[in-house]
Amino acid sequence: DALYEAMKGFGTDEEAVYRNLARVRDAGEWDAVKEAFLMGHADFHDGDVVAALKSDMTKKELAKCEDILRRVGVELFPRIEEAPPAVDDTKVETPATLRLSAASVPRKSLAESIADGLYEAMRGFGTDEDAVYRNLARVRDAEEWDAVKEAFLMGHANFHDGDVVAALKSDMTKKELAKCEDILRRVGVELFPRIEEAPPAVDDTKVETPATLRLEVSAASVPRKSLAEGIADGLYEAMRGFGTDEDAVYRNLARIKGPFEWEDVSSAFMTSHEHFHDGLLLKALKAEMARRELRKCEAILRRNGIEVLRVPESEASSSSSGEVTPALVADDLHRAVTGSTETGKRTAVEAVEHVKNKSEWEEVREVFREGHPECYNGDVAAAMKAELPLADLLRCERMITDVGGDLKRDPSSVAQREAAMVSSGEGRSVVVTGIADALYEAMKGFGTDEEAVYRNLARVRDAGEW
Repeated sequence: DALYEAMKGFGTDEEAVYRNLARVRDAGEWDAVKEAFLMGHADFHDGDVVAALKSDMTKKELAKCEDILRRVGVELFPRIEEAPPAVDDTKVETPATLRLSAASVPRKSLAESIADGLYEAMRGFGTDEDAVYRNLARVRDAEEWDAVKEAFLMGHANFHDGDVVAALKSDMTKKELAKCEDILRRVGVELFPRIEEAPPAVDDTKVETPATLRLEVSAASVPRKSLAEGIADGLYEAMRGFGTDEDAVYRNLARIKGPFEWEDVSSAFMTSHEHFHDGLLLKALKAEMARRELRKCEAILRRNGIEVLRVPESEASSSSSGEVTPALVADDLHRAVTGSTETGKRTAVEAVEHVKNKSEWEEVREVFREGHPECYNGDVAAAMKAELPLADLLRCERMITDVGGDLKRDPSSVAQREAAMVSSGEGRSVVVTGIADALYEAMKGFGTDEEAVYRNLARVRDAGEW
């Protein structure tokens, strides 16, 4: 019952779980606990206390649970032992054959152990990256890696179809995968080996002279194709999924030397990544990069003589001198967050691109606060976090951070609203509602503004107000 109480509802009381597991004295008592859990709480994880623990606890917490039970001889997740192979009485083992068979067992069992370790590190919610690195470091050569892949396929076919490489690609970030590659390269293993094309068929009737060989097997022709594919793959990896690695995009674009190589890269991108923005490299760049970032891409390509990307200046309104002022940026942001952006007007991302430094961003916030007090109490950061699509919000936040600003909510707008409420006689209940709303705004959507949570909790004056 205590384990159930510790795990039911929202959140888990891990300390209560540990305390109650520590009360188990032996394997017999643990079996009795499992049976009592099944009888008393059949509607909670089908009455399976082990399944409940696996669902409600993290890997580190489960490891602590295992340690607590092991002290009294109980395995939380007992391994299923396979039946030993039948003994062939007709076979006579000599010292030589015994030595051969003894040498073959450790390798197989080590491969299975590594495969199991990788599976345990990646399954369920979250990945234990250090455990992945440790298990990959146990691989001694390419043959053993092949054995690990086979063991993973045999033992964990229901996890990424038993493909350990696919599992790693799915569960690890790019930086983590790079570390995995480095670990395996030390023992001569390529995690993602390049697929070599078959050599062209040899025409036996044709007599090759040194001159024709030099013309046909051009040293420059082979690298160009493989280089183009490498650049195309690098650009795809930098742009796919959630978020874009802009530096990787710049690096790969800088590797393209001239219009002909650009055509090769574009063709390779179309061939290999047709599912991504229809395989059109320019379309992908324009969709995944902000205007400021596209301008940098344009400059990089132009430096190498490639005139394919032209980023026009925004045609939206500006001041009489042609300069986009903080006041105009504030107005553009107001239009964007209220859903009234008109054709030809700047989007939020395009507006923020015109902010050059921290002082300009602070001026934008001030203008917004004074000009649009009805919109989230004049707090532009709160309005953007609440109303902008996630992709636009992340781009804006990145650009604002680049110039030294931030998207933290404006505490003065909250304080002003609260003071106005109290002075107008709306009373304590309205202030309480304000705190509740502010806590909600700080936690809703993608990510949490922890500082705003702390500030608003600090506004609670007593138990009644809480």
